[in-house]
Amino acid sequence: MKPTLLLLSLVLLLAGCRLPGHICPAEPAKISVGMTREEVVKKLGKPQTVLPDDITEVLGYTIRRPWGRTSQFRVKLVGGLVKSYEVQDH
Repeated sequence: MKPTLLLLSLVLLLAGCRLPGHICPAEPAKISVGMTREEVVKKLGKPQTVLPDDITEVLGYTIRRPWGRTSQFRVKLVGGLVKSYEVQDH
């Protein structure tokens, strides 16, 4: 019974990474300064939040971690290109 429970937990964890705006812990490593907005969305999917202003735009994602924990991943774009990005742990 324990292997079945472990397998079910793994499937649910991996499925959780595919919710809109949710990413797995390894995915922030796919982003680099200078990428276009389109490249970011292609690699990570549609963001959970978008905070635009006159010059910048911040794409927000939720990183799904084991045991229901989460962190936030923010990608700052200036002129449509990645200027910076960070993981915000709680």
